[in-house]
Amino acid sequence: YDLVFVGRLVSNKGLKLFLQVLQSTGLVGVVVGDGPLRAWASHWARQHHLKVHFVGFVPDAGAVADFINHSRLLVMTSYNEGGPRVVPEALACGVPVVATPVGIVPDILPPEAIEEWSAAALAEKVKNILSDHALYERLRQAGLQAVGQFERSAAIAAYANAIKSFA
Repeated sequence: YDLVFVGRLVSNKGLKLFLQVLQSTGLVGVVVGDGPLRAWASHWARQHHLKVHFVGFVPDAGAVADFINHSRLLVMTSYNEGGPRVVPEALACGVPVVATPVGIVPDILPPEAIEEWSAAALAEKVKNILSDHALYERLRQAGLQAVGQFERSAAIAAYANAIKSFA
């Protein structure tokens, strides 16, 4: 796949934006997840002749990682998020991410990987990253570095140091 979307298929996840990016770019996509918008999204994708596969829920994190690893870019189009967890998961797989500026995204992605909620702007960013090998590789390496803070021992050490600072 060129692009992967991972999430519950509900309005705040920006599924329509993802589908519009596929429409604008003509790329092949996969949607991992399920929810109340699945029937609508499948119908919309057929109407617009998109090359997209809807796989529904997958059994575990390993299966999610398989879809991420078989894609060139994760696109996260949410309007609001607490995390989102899928961004560091993709980065840990060595897959670059294009995302909207929600949750921790501005803290772990460089500005050239973040875009506002415009299908045209997101599509342009996706095309630029996929067509520029040096940029793609730089984002891939930056992602692998950024996700290091979430590694178990690093996260525990950071938490312990934060607690010590209060003592």
